[in-house]
Amino acid sequence: PQIISVEPDDTGAAVFRLGQRTLADRASLAAVIKDLPKEGGIFVKVSGRVAVEAGAAALQACKDAGFTRITYVPAN
Repeated sequence: PQIISVEPDDTGAAVFRLGQRTLADRASLAAVIKDLPKEGGIFVKVSGRVAVEAGAAALQACKDAGFTRITYVPAN
């Protein structure tokens, strides 16, 4: 499965990380993940240091990109 991390950047704003890529908004994230294989699903790992809305945006981007197996993972 693919893993998206939602975490704060150096300024404290929430960003989405997928491998070496860092994306600033839901639309950019959805555009990048739409071509990924869907069979293995996707994990969304959300830091406790970002707003709930950032995690929700990542989950929605996964749905928008066509993933049906989406797993939310709270980061410790």
